[in-house]
Amino acid sequence: MDAFQVLVIILSAFLGLFLILGIVLIIMLIKISVKIKKITTTVGDATENIKQFTENVRRVASPAIITQIMVKWVRNLIKQRRKNNE
Repeated sequence: MDAFQVLVIILSAFLGLFLILGIVLIIMLIKISVKIKKITTTVGDATENIKQFTENVRRVASPAIITQIMVKWVRNLIKQRRKNNE
């Protein structure tokens, strides 16, 4: 067996090893990308729920704030009339 045959055997062994490592790496990357896709879907759903919640709070809060301002205005008006009647 001469040096070229030994070199071919060594190179073919390394090529096989790198081929197996490459396949394993690709499988791991596919699994990671599937997990990332699931996470992004979950985050997207959560942000949509938060958006709907804030819109509902805004709808409820606006009338409440207006009502509070009106109540303060009416109280101030009543206080002024009491002072004027005294």
